[in-house]
Amino acid sequence: YEAAVADFDQATHLKPDYADAYGNRGVAKSSLGQHEAALADFNKAIGLKPDFAAAYHNRGIAKQELGCVEEARADFRVALDLANKAGDDNIKIQVKRLLQKLDNVD
Repeated sequence: YEAAVADFDQATHLKPDYADAYGNRGVAKSSLGQHEAALADFNKAIGLKPDFAAAYHNRGIAKQELGCVEEARADFRVALDLANKAGDDNIKIQVKRLLQKLDNVD
């Protein structure tokens, strides 16, 4: 994941408006346990591409890892809404599972 972060650093340097590079770097940082740093990347990705369902989904996971359950739930709901609009069944399925797990914890 460290190599992936370095590659996405280069990608964002070359193309600072490439939302997917920020989103993917955030996933790599989350995988390294760097959830706070990942949040910054997901925020940048969403700022560049407000309908980026995967970035909301992944930001929700990072927030959940940081113990911000209600904020995670809000991101998951936005991700689900965007995925429904885009017809992205993969994100819909993943987010529904995450929301169900959160509901079972409450």
